[in-house]
Amino acid sequence: MALLALSLPASALARGGGDDVRATGSCGRGASAELRVREHHGAIEVEYRVRRGRSGERWSVSLVHERRVA
Repeated sequence: MALLALSLPASALARGGGDDVRATGSCGRGASAELRVREHHGAIEVEYRVRRGRSGERWSVSLVHERRVA
């Protein structure tokens, strides 16, 4: 989901006129996710939320920038 969201132009993702960029997606198994990126005190802050009906599941999220895992 995150790869698809990051491949879209930033202007297509910006909402609300703020400085943050958001993207959402969903999986075929009922999970949904939200990615939020913004500037915070001179650094880049990334927030990724996964929503799923079941609690206790483990998720792995990888952040890749210019072919490198960040």
